[in-house]
Amino acid sequence: MASSRFSLLAASLAVLLLATATSAFARHYAASGATVKPAATAAACTASTLAGYAKSVKLTADGLLLFHWNVTKNKNGIVAAVEAKAGSGGETGWISVGWTKKAGMMSPADAVVGNLAAAAPNNVLAYSMSGKVLSKIKKTTAVKLSAKSVVTSADSTIVKFTRTAKGGVGPISYTGNNNMIWAFSDAKAFTSHTQRGSILVNLACKV
Repeated sequence: MASSRFSLLAASLAVLLLATATSAFARHYAASGATVKPAATAAACTASTLAGYAKSVKLTADGLLLFHWNVTKNKNGIVAAVEAKAGSGGETGWISVGWTKKAGMMSPADAVVGNLAAAAPNNVLAYSMSGKVLSKIKKTTAVKLSAKSVVTSADSTIVKFTRTAKGGVGPISYTGNNNMIWAFSDAKAFTSHTQRGSILVNLACKV
């Protein structure tokens, strides 16, 4: 009987922690402003230095935050990774990358967030942002995620995921520019961001 009560308590606590993290993430985005400076041109891409990925772009000018990707074989999604190198500020807290309908706008958009403070499988989740208010920022299952992980080392933190091309604010383009947004924090909770920005990414770019 005591064991059953303990299991029930543990399960309830896990649900409470997940709900708290989700609400905190929503509060962060609602309070952090709806717009970031839109990118004027597509980012230059290079061959990825991360094993298993073909291409990458710098999310920050110093190159300490990188987005890596492959297009899935049947072209129904992408295999992606966000790499926060030591010194970036994002390697100790949380990292997010998203796809937005309008360049530089925080909504409507969807984001994939990797959180070092959460346990798998809730350490990598998708969120939908349909407006600026708290009630418009929610976890979503419309963007299907698989092969999710957060890998940490002395050199970097890497958030890995495969996501579907459809199901978000608009289908991912394999031949044109994708309006993307990103943010990260060195905080363990979703209460503030260290840095954020906007980027245009062409998945078909030449390396």
